Amino acid sequence: MKKINYAGILLLFVFSTSFLQAQDRSYYTLSVQDVSQKNITFINNSNLEVKVVLYKESDKVMLVGLESFTIKPGKSKTYKMGVYNVKIFKPQLIDKHLFTKQNVSGNLRMSGTEKKFNAVRLTTRKNTTFKNLTGEKIEICLYKRTDDSRLIAMNCYKLKDNTSTAVYSGDEKSFFVKVSLDGLFDKMVITQLCPDQSIITVRKVN
Repeated sequence: MKKINYAGILLLFVFSTSFLQAQDRSYYTLSVQDVSQKNITFINNSNLEVKVVLYKESDKVMLVGLESFTIKPGKSKTYKMGVYNVKIFKPQLIDKHLFTKQNVSGNLRMSGTEKKFNAVRLTTRKNTTFKNLTGEKIEICLYKRTDDSRLIAMNCYKLKDNTSTAVYSGDEKSFFVKVSLDGLFDKMVITQLCPDQSIITVRKVN
């Protein structure tokens, strides 16, 4: 009985795979759609008109106002995204201080009365969503921006078809995305540095 030459079979398989890949001139792309919020919204759900004063994040004692505006009850005001220290007053001849909130980087909802006033910071961070439009089974792995060798994945997701998606809700501002064809031998097809809070779509171009 002849012995099966497993090494020869493996070599033939690798050669056949390489030949087929050489004939395939298609390539893969990552498209990125930024969905991060561009403005902070100050929402006045209290029963009185308020004056909101913004200070730079570095101005810890809040001496030099950066911007100020008044908001009537039930109304809101938007301002460009950033990190601010905030003081809230009741506007009058001598403004009455109602509340202070530091390191505000998301929407701020104000509520209550003059005697019992409150302001709650609401998150504006959006999750990153991955979509697979290649028509193939793929694996997406995320690596920290500092991981140049892509050695330790933060998360990996397997997307089977064009209807499957994955969601990342970490706190990295950007990260490397590595896409591989999911099979007996994973084949990396594209890697790219991508921003957080985005819709990232993988496509195959023939």
